[in-house]
Amino acid sequence: IFLMLNNLYLNDDIKKRELYVALTRAKNNISIHLNNNIFESLITSDVSYFEDNNEYPEQEFIVLQLTHKDVWLDYFINGQKQYLIKFMQSGDKLYIKEESCYNTDNKEVLKFSKAFMAKLDELKAKNYKVISAKINFILFWKKEETGKEVKIVLPEIHLQKQNSVEIL
Repeated sequence: IFLMLNNLYLNDDIKKRELYVALTRAKNNISIHLNNNIFESLITSDVSYFEDNNEYPEQEFIVLQLTHKDVWLDYFINGQKQYLIKFMQSGDKLYIKEESCYNTDNKEVLKFSKAFMAKLDELKAKNYKVISAKINFILFWKKEETGKEVKIVLPEIHLQKQNSVEIL
């Protein structure tokens, strides 16, 4: 089992349960990577602690695999959008313009959430530029209030540091 934990604090019962489930799934080894010292007080056999204080440069390339939280879900309820999705498949190329993705026919197929737009703006402020996008998943989402189920598109977005040499 490999766990990567960011700012883990065990004052939340849900987080405690999630951690317990992850820890109890390990058959032979578990490797936990985290950015605090919450486990240092535990005393047990066969445990090794390693601290890495190296500073690493920002990555030249970043791949973002978007989830349902990164797209505007209600956008997909439109019947016209459902018709467009009917002819799309995983791997199809997408183009990003402002807060939307377009297919190769220049038809808008999804809009990003405000939270994702803020994340993308942060990356742009760090000199990352979108170099490509494609459909990663097409799946069903059910709106709880109406019970209506629609297809949604989740893209994969590739970014490159602008001061890097572009690879052709």
